[in-house]
Amino acid sequence: MTFPDIEYKFVVYTGDEAGSGTDANVKFTLIGESGDSGELQLDRKTKNDFERGAKDSFFFKLKPLGELSKLKVSQDGSGFKSAWFLDKVLIYCRRSGDVSIIG
Repeated sequence: MTFPDIEYKFVVYTGDEAGSGTDANVKFTLIGESGDSGELQLDRKTKNDFERGAKDSFFFKLKPLGELSKLKVSQDGSGFKSAWFLDKVLIYCRRSGDVSIIG
């Protein structure tokens, strides 16, 4: 039995201290009881993401993952000032209305 994709919204908060932002390429893998999302590239081509004190939103349609258990975060260290202070991530599941808070 196949289930339709579910829209997930990731709201990413970068810390508000000197040097908190990054220009590196950021990827997330969302893990739930039914599997994982695979690597998701977080990049909005028209915006400079992950700047100091910023709140950035990203939308992905994914296979149903069930109850969420983990978020794997990686960045490649590229770009000027690649260190990053990730404050927290909110993950909204559009179908169920559930919110997961990481951080």
